[in-house]
Amino acid sequence: MIHLRGTEPMLRERARPWDAATRCELCGTKLAIEHAHVLDLSTRMLSCSCRACAALFDDTGTSRYRTVPRRVLFEEPFPIGSEERHALEGAPEVLGVFYDSSAAAWVALCPGRSGAVERPLERTLCDAVLEKSRLGPMLNPDVEALLVRARDDDSSRAWIVPIDVGYAVIDACTRDTPSLDGLFRDLEARGRALPAWSLHGGPSGF
Repeated sequence: MIHLRGTEPMLRERARPWDAATRCELCGTKLAIEHAHVLDLSTRMLSCSCRACAALFDDTGTSRYRTVPRRVLFEEPFPIGSEERHALEGAPEVLGVFYDSSAAAWVALCPGRSGAVERPLERTLCDAVLEKSRLGPMLNPDVEALLVRARDDDSSRAWIVPIDVGYAVIDACTRDTPSLDGLFRDLEARGRALPAWSLHGGPSGF
């Protein structure tokens, strides 16, 4: 199990060769290298999971567990104007946002000295980030993050990513990571661009 607030061990784990003996942390079934993750909402711990166990916690409900979706969606360009840039003044170039249902609050993920730092999302930031992005209403609470890369030109972008990926990206921003642009290119290659008509709900697969 890995705590979301300490994703560096998770990144080291992913860098090691795959251990074929790895098992589902819920039922003990052997896992393939591509497998699901389940989040314990009470502890914010991620568990490796087989498909059968992950399917039990796919939708929202009263369970303490929630399956982490693997989808990546991106919006380009991110529609941020002068007023929103003013609201974001002092915020980092890359910002993560997610909804913590246990706290009933929006949380900002920002680069800190030792990794991703959580802080309450100020109302001005909430308006600037969530109300301007068509991705905001599509975000699943707890298990997905909205990443925003705000720039002075028209190249600002936003992504919906799995919550563990959100923490990992913000962690990468805290270090001297010249490959950060490549990381975002990888996200776009893996993801799906948001169609214009998805403002009204999008296809069922989104």
